[in-house]
Amino acid sequence: MLFAICLAACQKGTVDFSFSPAEPRAGETVIFSNLSTKGDKFAWQFGDNTVSTLKTPSHVYTRPGTYTIELMADSSRHKTCLKQITIFDTVPSMQVSTDSIVYMQEVTLSALVYNPFKKTVSYEWTLPQDAVIVNGNTSSEKLTVYFNKADVSTTVQVVITFNGIPTEVKKELYIHRQPAQGLLIATAADNKFKQLVRQPLFDNGVAVTDEYVEFDEMNGKADRMLVVGDLLYFFCSNSDNALSTIELNQLTLSPCLLGSQPTSGGFCFGSWLYWYNGSAMYRFSMPLTPKTTDADEIAGNKWSDIDAKYLSKKVCIATPQMLFAATTDSLYRLSLDNSGKVTECKSIYGSKEKQLGDFEVDAIGQRIYLIDNRNIVVCNLDGSNAKAYEQIEAETIALSLARGVFYVNSGREILELPLTYNPQNAILADPAYICTVDDDITAICFDPAER
Repeated sequence: MLFAICLAACQKGTVDFSFSPAEPRAGETVIFSNLSTKGDKFAWQFGDNTVSTLKTPSHVYTRPGTYTIELMADSSRHKTCLKQITIFDTVPSMQVSTDSIVYMQEVTLSALVYNPFKKTVSYEWTLPQDAVIVNGNTSSEKLTVYFNKADVSTTVQVVITFNGIPTEVKKELYIHRQPAQGLLIATAADNKFKQLVRQPLFDNGVAVTDEYVEFDEMNGKADRMLVVGDLLYFFCSNSDNALSTIELNQLTLSPCLLGSQPTSGGFCFGSWLYWYNGSAMYRFSMPLTPKTTDADEIAGNKWSDIDAKYLSKKVCIATPQMLFAATTDSLYRLSLDNSGKVTECKSIYGSKEKQLGDFEVDAIGQRIYLIDNRNIVVCNLDGSNAKAYEQIEAETIALSLARGVFYVNSGREILELPLTYNPQNAILADPAYICTVDDDITAICFDPAER
């Protein structure tokens, strides 16, 4: 193979170098000329794990590819020069930008041709079905792709036609799996829990997942879910199991934790788990351990005297002294003292259609994301500046501050939308498709851990 040169800008100063030949081949001696105007000691790194301290060294690259050369003068990191050099073979070849290809991470594939006389070259890439092109196309000299199938070997091929002569080059690649954050999706059939699906989330999109589990012993359907560490809490409103947990690293179901009363939902704040039903709100110290709690113990953990009408759908917490609660036709902001007593209750958003649904509170961005008549509404924490987003229908919401998005389920489809922080509360981008499941979605929840 031969080297084609790609020069990078040097830092300002007196350190510089050149090399020849301009397009070296593997096995050919490359001579480096030190053009630095000052310096008594020099350190070279040739990009292939070899170094030199000579002022004007030479070096032989044994493998084709692109390497970054660094020259450092007088052992000062502030006096360096970086340039790139590409080594060619005597026949056309293919270069992969990394030795370890990871599922859903970008990798660059390059066709290398020794062409000092600038003859005509064309390229024709053949990629497997699980390769997605990010930059370039199948006739480019190089292209960037990612692979959406893991734990498999796959083959990439390019036909390089140089001066009318085609050369076929193949490489077999192994795609490694990597852990990722995920979206948890609870489904139901015939009003009974069916599956828990964990959909991995990647910067380059979403691939088909096989991460799901069924729990035959779970009678009710999950109306709310909450992740705390490695535990997923299930809140069920139509079951004898008020609250159950799933250990996410092992996907094992623990028995009912808090009695047999159906729940409306719950949330975590600090070291406390808050749990509510249609009559009262309770507070339990985290972490909870699998056990059945009798009615007296549940009553002893009653935390707030919030009116029962505010506890029928969903409650979110912004601060220990500020809760938001939805009824069928209104969203309320409740102010509380340290003992959980309500000191003020104010309706901040009302719906003439009387079909308010799920909502999430972003206390950092000072926004509320609300479902009204199956449409997304974004407003401030005081209910002002409400903006409806009517392009999609939604049933539940899951917020991810870490990723700067929120997720909604529309029927059996999950979509991703950006969080909004502009004064107009307009959602700035179209929703991105995440996945589709086979059964009705009852709850979704973001899992921030990489599993």
